[in-house]
Amino acid sequence: MAHCIVYFSTSVRLFDQEDILNILQQSHQHNAQAGITGILLYMHGHIIQVVEGEQQAVVALFKRIEMDPRHKNVACVLNQSIAERLFAQWRMGYETLTTQQFGQIRTMIDVDQRLEIPAEENEPAILKTLKAFYKINHQG
Repeated sequence: MAHCIVYFSTSVRLFDQEDILNILQQSHQHNAQAGITGILLYMHGHIIQVVEGEQQAVVALFKRIEMDPRHKNVACVLNQSIAERLFAQWRMGYETLTTQQFGQIRTMIDVDQRLEIPAEENEPAILKTLKAFYKINHQG
């Protein structure tokens, strides 16, 4: 069974296009080797990232992410097993969020609470939100 970690963080400085490309290049290379998929969402220093894969690989990656000096205030909002990957086709997808999109996601998730969401039969709100974000931004 796959495992998923979703976190929010803040970059220590605003990323430019070159910064994002470097992060994505590193992610693609590492994730291909580790069997990890996911998506990185970014808006004016705000980061939301979903990482999916085997639990050991995902947890190890998240530990490295927490220590990465390029960002701070790392808040894990989901850490659980999942029935299927949402981003199985992406070693690390990327989207830039609008202010409105970020606000909508943030209102659904209490990022100030560092609570792990327990596994339930129903899909967690964060996964519904991310799936909706993906569908909205990849229509037609």
